Amino acid sequence: MKNSTTKNYINRNERIGGMIYVFLLFALGTGLLAWLFVAGNNLNHIFSRKDSVQIKMERQQSFRRVQEQNVAVSDLLTARIAAYDPGVNAVYEKNDIQYIINEIRKLYEDNRHDKRYIMFLHISDFYQMWFSDRQYLWSLTANLEYLKRNLEDCELGLNRKKEERKNNK
Repeated sequence: MKNSTTKNYINRNERIGGMIYVFLLFALGTGLLAWLFVAGNNLNHIFSRKDSVQIKMERQQSFRRVQEQNVAVSDLLTARIAAYDPGVNAVYEKNDIQYIINEIRKLYEDNRHDKRYIMFLHISDFYQMWFSDRQYLWSLTANLEYLKRNLEDCELGLNRKKEERKNNK
């Protein structure tokens, strides 16, 4: 019986070529799998989150600056409405107050996309109602005074008529 084990000898160049081939296939397979994992989990969201957080912080700082600026405007408007006398015929005062109220409302209208700015709409509505109520209250008071004077005149006229009747009898 013969030994059936025959050995095939592979020369050195074939072994090196095979190793390079296996290494290239391994590197290509690993690269392909890594690309599939990374492409499925888009890494751009990591950087976009940072950008969105930075944009949000800038918007918050901008909103705080607008708030701080409008504290002085609100104080000025409060003082003007409190000092406003509708009995004095000063149209410029009324127009100035109305202009400031409209400027506050404009802050909301320019930034409708941001829900925080709705406070400026509410502030302008409040000042508009206060200003209108102040004018309405003045007109009611003026009408009451006018009616009281008319009532007093009527009472005096009635008393005179009664006196004249008594004197004529």
